[in-house]
Amino acid sequence: MTSEVVIFNNQGIALAADSAVTIGHQKTYNSAIKLFSLSVKEPIGIMVFGNANILSIPWEVLIKSYRSVLSDKSYDNLSEYATDFINYISNCGFFSEESQVDFLTRNLRGYYSSLLDTFFIEIHQIFESDGEIDLNTTENVFSKVVDEFLLDANHREFCSKFDIKSKRRSKASVRNVAESTISKVFENLPISKKTREKLIDLAALLMIKFMFSNKDLSGLVIAGYGKKEIFPQVATYQIAGMYDSKLRYYLDEEKTYCENNDGSSAILAFADYQMVDTFMKGTNDELLGFVFEYIRNTLEGMPELISKIYKTRSLKPNEKYLEAVLEIVKNCFRSIQSHTDMKHTSPVMSMVAALPKDELAAMAESLVNLTAFKRKVTHVIESVGGPIDVAVISKGDGMVWVKRKHYFPPELNHSYFENYGK
Repeated sequence: MTSEVVIFNNQGIALAADSAVTIGHQKTYNSAIKLFSLSVKEPIGIMVFGNANILSIPWEVLIKSYRSVLSDKSYDNLSEYATDFINYISNCGFFSEESQVDFLTRNLRGYYSSLLDTFFIEIHQIFESDGEIDLNTTENVFSKVVDEFLLDANHREFCSKFDIKSKRRSKASVRNVAESTISKVFENLPISKKTREKLIDLAALLMIKFMFSNKDLSGLVIAGYGKKEIFPQVATYQIAGMYDSKLRYYLDEEKTYCENNDGSSAILAFADYQMVDTFMKGTNDELLGFVFEYIRNTLEGMPELISKIYKTRSLKPNEKYLEAVLEIVKNCFRSIQSHTDMKHTSPVMSMVAALPKDELAAMAESLVNLTAFKRKVTHVIESVGGPIDVAVISKGDGMVWVKRKHYFPPELNHSYFENYGK
């Protein structure tokens, strides 16, 4: 896990990232570098969260390789830098065909295994009620589960650069891997020819739609100024591997500010963001979700509770009652949202809008520290921590490092800084 924060107003933009990297489920190191300059000359920074690699190539290597290719080139808008970097990753030629096939195979095996688990749950329920299962029932239940997964996949949105026309090409390119994986995962299950073809359709959709595995998911935050921009801009991407030489990604529009022309301000948190949410709202989405479900379930159970208390005939909530309960709970949470905005979020944001650049940096660092401290004092793995890298980007000063760690003693490596300056 990672904690990264971006805070900006009309004066500049501060970026802060922790240094923890988790290997497996227990081992943690506090020396990872997640914050970089994207250009040697221009005021553009980039942060990485989630998976530190894409198809086994570290993002750090790709970022520094792009920085060398970009050299002195500049663009009018930050969105052009972001697009150019994504295009570079897509076309750099670093990803072998073998690594792309391995990526597809691993994801497809996980996806088919999830489908198989769902099938076993449904077949077990039938076995418990009927006491036996014949071959025809097994085939029908499996076909039904595949249809459910296919319906879900068809409702997902396409990754950037993909559309419905991409499905035919994707299906042709994944067929061999899909058929091999089907044989290994489903073994001797009775699968009709029609259902097998649907499983290959699922493999094709897995590559072109928003069906990303968290294990492979990387986040990129590109922030700074284009030549013609006077206010800071932010672009956030979610990227999950590559197949058939096509990058699987989408632009996270909720955390993208590429048309910030009025000097607005914002606080954006990435990866482990719950403590930042709590600071901003006085609560967090996980707690609100629990309270929402608790109130709804309580109100839905009220008729039955009343019938027990007054020993009347059993009262069953009808559809209109359930609709009314849902509307009541939604209105309640709209009021809660309005209250948190007025009492918590708005006062903080009004101060953020007026903060000087050094205070933006201090606030970004403090919010990352808050997440690290919470993990330190609770019974969870300390997957956020270590030195915090902090940089401030402004139109006049460019990208300035406020805090920056090195894996080597700076005083012994003057040549590094001389070459970097060049």
